[in-house]
Amino acid sequence: MSDNLMEKVSAFGEKLKIGGTEVGQKISAGVSSMSFKMKEFFQGPNQTEKIVEEATAETLDEPDWATNLELCDMINHDRINSVELIRGIKKQIMLKNPRVLYLALVLLETVVKNCEKAFSEVAAERLLDEMSIFGILKSIYKYRE
Repeated sequence: MSDNLMEKVSAFGEKLKIGGTEVGQKISAGVSSMSFKMKEFFQGPNQTEKIVEEATAETLDEPDWATNLELCDMINHDRINSVELIRGIKKQIMLKNPRVLYLALVLLETVVKNCEKAFSEVAAERLLDEMSIFGILKSIYKYRE
């Protein structure tokens, strides 16, 4: 009976080791992902992000369709990187200014509808998940009212 108990204790100990390793790996991955996002947020804007800032400027009364469609054209002809564009839009969304949020979402919708590459990037960046986490969608509805 004592051998059986020792086997059970050893098996349980092995499960704890494996479980602890998996938890450590997940925490490590989460921390590195968060540090990348923080670095990305505080980094100075690149050329693509500057164009996104122009298209979503707080001073605009309505969407700048010429700039929005020019961005789509630039993505479709590989003149700008769709990943950088989506990240630039994400930065504008995180500012939480209702006018900028609205213009950024219009730009996002325009890009997703007109650029195949951007559609997959939106999914890969988990942009919609993050927007719902931060309660950004509520701010948009308040602005539109």
